[in-house]
Amino acid sequence: MNVIVSIGTSTNTQDNILAAKEILSAMFRKVLFSSTMKTKPMNGADNYYYINCLAMFDTSMSYPQLKEWLKEREQDCGRNKEDTHDGYVTLDMDILEYNGKRYKKEDWKRDYNKKMLAELRG
Repeated sequence: MNVIVSIGTSTNTQDNILAAKEILSAMFRKVLFSSTMKTKPMNGADNYYYINCLAMFDTSMSYPQLKEWLKEREQDCGRNKEDTHDGYVTLDMDILEYNGKRYKKEDWKRDYNKKMLAELRG
């Protein structure tokens, strides 16, 4: 199945984006990554920024298996819910598209995701 995954981090951003890319590349073949973009948090806070990118790859995992695997990798990288409530996200990886079906409808409306998706599908 073809998948598009969004990746975001607001702490130790360069290291965490690199870790996410390495994790995905070690698990899946031929992972394509968009360039990274610096974005403001959705809550309008100016005290931190996110670094985001998209990844596109094929997998034989089912949607639930992939979702669980991604959430486990987030935790492996230090993500916890308490930090998320404060706006600091070690690593967030969400499935935006799985086998042509779109998820996270609000994420599809974000300009930075549109730009990164156009770059991937170029």
